Amino acid sequence: MPQHRRLRSAAVTCSAAALFLTPGVGCGESEDDDGSNGSGVVTEPFDQECTITFLEDTAVIDVFDDVVFTARSGETYLLGDELFDDGNTATTTFLYTTQSGAVDFDAELQSDAYETNCPTGTATASYVGVFTDVEGYADAALTDKVCDLPRGTMLSVSGFGFIAEGEAYLIQIAELVDACGTDEIYVQAAQINIGGGGYIVPPLAAFIGPA
Repeated sequence: MPQHRRLRSAAVTCSAAALFLTPGVGCGESEDDDGSNGSGVVTEPFDQECTITFLEDTAVIDVFDDVVFTARSGETYLLGDELFDDGNTATTTFLYTTQSGAVDFDAELQSDAYETNCPTGTATASYVGVFTDVEGYADAALTDKVCDLPRGTMLSVSGFGFIAEGEAYLIQIAELVDACGTDEIYVQAAQINIGGGGYIVPPLAAFIGPA
């Protein structure tokens, strides 16, 4: 089967998370995994953005060449970045989405192994989506609440930054000002289990949509 490699830009594995997470966020405490909460496919309202549909079962592997999960033929995922297809091979990033957050994976496919609503050359825009109801705080201790971001919120953004700090992620988005009165908020880190592996991620993730 064709194989994809996981990107490390947004997700931190549980083993790495132990280096910076306090006991409040422990591996194995996730509410989401691919056995009981779906297969990571895109759901409303994000299914109207740029997506990729696999046309054959495809093993998704991690940096250790271990299979994380299998993307099944007919499953559709949210695109995290623009797709580049030279007529033979296509490369992109797609998101495994859950009720807590999203994990991004690097994809390299044969040109006839997928379908997309945003083929190479499509004008796209960058967004950050909220995948669960989020409380935003002014401090890493998560005590000074400044705003609420409901699930399904999508921000058209010019950039997206995040830094892990203890149990929280510092989120940096200029477009947060309207909703939160500031361009920086702290949010509770989320754990997502996929197969036998755990990932520590923010509950917001970047993706693309038609411009």
